[in-house]
Amino acid sequence: MIDVAVLFSVVNLTVFDKHGFINEIFHLAKLIPFDDLINSVISGICFMLNTWIVLMLAYLVADHLSKQKGYYSGLVSAIATTIILFSAPVISMVDYGDLPEFMNLQGQFFSYILIAICVGWATSWLLNHWNQHQKLVLSVEIVIVTIFSLALSIIWPMWSQTNLLAVFLQLIPNHQSLWLLLGATLSGLFTSFGFASPISLNSSGTTDVAIRQNLSYVFMHHHLTGVPYPINVHAIFETYATTGGEGMLMAVVILCLVLSKDGYIKQQSRYSFLPSLFNTASPLTLTLPIILNPILVIPLVLSTFVSCVIPIILVKLSWLPTSVYPFPVTTPGFLKGFLGTNGNWLALVVGVVNLLISIWIYLPFVKASLKELSDLEVTK
Repeated sequence: MIDVAVLFSVVNLTVFDKHGFINEIFHLAKLIPFDDLINSVISGICFMLNTWIVLMLAYLVADHLSKQKGYYSGLVSAIATTIILFSAPVISMVDYGDLPEFMNLQGQFFSYILIAICVGWATSWLLNHWNQHQKLVLSVEIVIVTIFSLALSIIWPMWSQTNLLAVFLQLIPNHQSLWLLLGATLSGLFTSFGFASPISLNSSGTTDVAIRQNLSYVFMHHHLTGVPYPINVHAIFETYATTGGEGMLMAVVILCLVLSKDGYIKQQSRYSFLPSLFNTASPLTLTLPIILNPILVIPLVLSTFVSCVIPIILVKLSWLPTSVYPFPVTTPGFLKGFLGTNGNWLALVVGVVNLLISIWIYLPFVKASLKELSDLEVTK
């Protein structure tokens, strides 16, 4: 089912979304009738598929870990996950009309995968320890989850009005490179657990200002030299450190295609190539797996960090122009620098070099992960 969800998502985000890479390259919005309607329909289908995957995972984890056979644990786990699932948009102040975007493969989908696993485990643990009162225990779990979700939906929006990012930047106002590298490191850690990157917080404040002022400067002076914000999230992290998605995951897909001898993993790698090319989450993220895999935490962090360090150094040396121009999120990663600098060839080289270095960083860890999967199959 994840393969179907990914296929729908990639087609929608690249072809039918008005900001999709293929849509903008070929101006498909003018050629395809009812493209907005098609986009909405496919988004709705993706939302239903992703929600079904999350709820089924919550059910299966609880049912598998529970010593008591029956549907109670799985059903309660799915209900508790549903409550969290639909209270999160309230907490994040997301319009329910935007739920498909909130829950797509570039949104909070993988965060809910982790939540589903945790809820399933907690439900089975409660049931295994108080199996004589299973209906009471599971009912209490539902009540606790409901109260917690309601309380958080009230408290979080008020607390989130405090701009913690602005407070942090005041502590290091002249060290944007330091903040960026710290954010890149945290991004790798968060990605390994399925959470959205914290570095995206910057896009709501400083980065928007940086993009606007850099663009204004370029329109006035007609060159990229001397832009006011040469180091920012868009110019470095989004441009050079997200090939295949956050964590440079295109490298993992390529390595699994080349190295894997397992038919299923190789098949998933083939299915994952197109999604990772357009920076959408791939089936391999769950089937290798990439998230919640302790073996891959180090390369996730290191590849993201290095992919930011290289362009930062080159920009500071004035060898590489700052990526100023916006580009679709689904632009292939190695092309982002080329487009963002209006066709600078060094930017294209940096994008390719970052991918090659990421492949080298991931190589021993992917080998170890594939060996672990092979040994697990042998023991079965």
